[in-house]
Amino acid sequence: MAVTKIKPIKSTIAKSLAYICNPDKTEESIFVSSYGCTPELAALEFEFLLKNARQGGKVLGHHLMQAFKPDEISPEDAHELGTQLADEILGGKYAYVIATHVDKNHIHNHIIFCAVNMENHHRFICNKATCWQIRSASDRHCAEHGLSVIFPKGRGKNYKVYIDLQAEENQNKGKGFEQWAKINNLKLAASTLVYLQQHGLDSQVKIETRYNELLAEMATNTKELKFVENDMKSLKETQGYLRTVQQTKEVYKQFQSAKNQDKLYIQHESEIRVYEHAKKSLAGVKLTSKDIKAILPELEARKSHLYMVRQKMKDEHKILTDAKLALLNEKPKKITKQLER
Repeated sequence: MAVTKIKPIKSTIAKSLAYICNPDKTEESIFVSSYGCTPELAALEFEFLLKNARQGGKVLGHHLMQAFKPDEISPEDAHELGTQLADEILGGKYAYVIATHVDKNHIHNHIIFCAVNMENHHRFICNKATCWQIRSASDRHCAEHGLSVIFPKGRGKNYKVYIDLQAEENQNKGKGFEQWAKINNLKLAASTLVYLQQHGLDSQVKIETRYNELLAEMATNTKELKFVENDMKSLKETQGYLRTVQQTKEVYKQFQSAKNQDKLYIQHESEIRVYEHAKKSLAGVKLTSKDIKAILPELEARKSHLYMVRQKMKDEHKILTDAKLALLNEKPKKITKQLER
């Protein structure tokens, strides 16, 4: 389970970055990483992006927090989940720094990203819909990693999960809840039964076999998705560095040829340091912006296909999980007879 919160940063972004990157809170910066910038230069790199913003605004960056239930997750997994959340919400367009704090009994992530993106210098739009998108993505990632998730409040047809009446959290909730839960489970069992019959899964053994096969298929799909997404992330970062070099090279040339370099450095510190970092990051890179523009659509199409396959797998996984729970809790012999009809 993770709780998420996001707030704007309207001043002292350097102080905010210094706070989240505190070595005492991040195991000597082991759990600090970034995208499209470096933690040490992020404030200057954000400043450069903000100078080129196409819209006005007081917001310099956004601070996204993701806090986990105590003793439910390791620092390594928390950092990975935070990175996945940032990559999904920001889409490889915004530079960010992520730091996982481990100095409290509840591990939590801090993600600070620039308010202006690296592609076209438009500002990030943060509203209620964004907050729900962040929460939804965080909950989905937690569920996929086996962590607990808070279900939506209320009852009704949108609940659609098998409710274990033997579970401790469902004890002593009254006869009304028990009756509603039983009806919910019966409706779910009916739709599950139809699916199992249509796919020839007419025994507990066949259900278990298909369930294990599906887990292996999902693992392969996840591995391939990560490979594609990492490729896209790397290419977009390289694309950003190439764009930065183009935008700052004239200032850097002036700096190199200036008689009074100290004066020019004070005037254009962010451009000069951002240029130097971008050039260093591009060392050994042979791809051009044109190459990357040609490759990215192919990867995006592959990613979309893999996500479509993944969704179908998740739907089947839910059905098989419901079937396994039903067989475990609702008189297996009776259900097996129904399947065999």
